[in-house]
Amino acid sequence: FQGLTRKLMMLLLVMLATALDGLMGTDGVCRLAVIGFYAANEGLSIVENAALLGLPFPQALLAVLERMKQQGEDTEIKH
Repeated sequence: FQGLTRKLMMLLLVMLATALDGLMGTDGVCRLAVIGFYAANEGLSIVENAALLGLPFPQALLAVLERMKQQGEDTEIKH
């Protein structure tokens, strides 16, 4: 249920960004930023899960992903 709610929130944010683009008269900049953020987030999640399954990845990439994950957890704790 939580995963479905998260996906619906993503869709809602894309719709909101599209409406904001219409109000501001921009050519899809806000919408593209929101979609890009979620695409990158999902891509990183896929890479992280593949690494947990044991697929070989460069250690530098895994270190960066671990650092980003730690920063995200630190941000969630502060809020």
